[in-house]
Amino acid sequence: MKTNRVLTITIVLILLVAAAGITYTGVIARPYSAATAPGLGAAGYYSILAGVSASSANMTTLGGSLGMSPGITLNGPYSVGGSTDLGPATNAANAQSDALGAFGNLAGQGSDGTWSMATSPLPGVWTDASSPAFSGTLTLTGDYSDVWVFQISTDFTFSGAVVMAGNAQACNVFWQVASDATIASGSSFIGTLIASGDITVVSGANVSGRILSLNDAVTTDNNTISMPPCNSAAAAGPSLPDNPQPESGSTEAYVGTQTALTATAISSRAGVPSTGGAPLNGDGTLWLILGFSALCVVILFYLTRKIQRNNGSK
Repeated sequence: MKTNRVLTITIVLILLVAAAGITYTGVIARPYSAATAPGLGAAGYYSILAGVSASSANMTTLGGSLGMSPGITLNGPYSVGGSTDLGPATNAANAQSDALGAFGNLAGQGSDGTWSMATSPLPGVWTDASSPAFSGTLTLTGDYSDVWVFQISTDFTFSGAVVMAGNAQACNVFWQVASDATIASGSSFIGTLIASGDITVVSGANVSGRILSLNDAVTTDNNTISMPPCNSAAAAGPSLPDNPQPESGSTEAYVGTQTALTATAISSRAGVPSTGGAPLNGDGTLWLILGFSALCVVILFYLTRKIQRNNGSK
């Protein structure tokens, strides 16, 4: 009776240790917070959206539309793939309202930690309050639905390149800048940048995304700003339009196209887990669980054999 009681207690203790180990690995391997892509509304159609003025020293090529509101000052040569909307009586006003909503959404998402100029951040929400000046290559590796949100609470300067790896998509990269932003000469920048202040894209820099200034000026010089591609998980599936061209002054065109855009985006994300598809923090999680299980089996086998020997010697 005594040996059976000891064996039962031992088995219970081993199971408790195993459960604690699995719980522990689950805690340290928790997913990063589910960074989400905000709805851009009418702002999604603009390659450049400015508050007071837009100017280009040399030809700037835009894949989408060019808008400004409430300002109307436009200087320099532009090749515009969409419409040009200037002033509060145009669709640029709607776009500014939607951009402000997206800015607030991005600023309100819970942070996964300080960015600290990490060159390969996982999908998630990354914060920096130190007027960051990134230089080098930023590699974003993930799946179709993974989202990166960079919250910058001061000025921001980017010099270098953003590289998408795996199935990560440019349409799921967002930069929320509370003050001014600068994309340095020769840079290859990716993502939708929404800044409260001025945005300067220096000569020769290229952007796959959007440049949206809520309150101030956008300055460019011999740049190409293309609309970011956004594909569904199936390689041959639908993609969001790279060059939407609603007619200036046509709210119906915006609403109709945006409805189709939203439907496509939702269908492409069907079945995405609630974690937002972000990878687990801790690649050894499975091995830790297997290790705990193996250890428990070995201990149990050893104790069982020892008790059997003791019983046989009596």
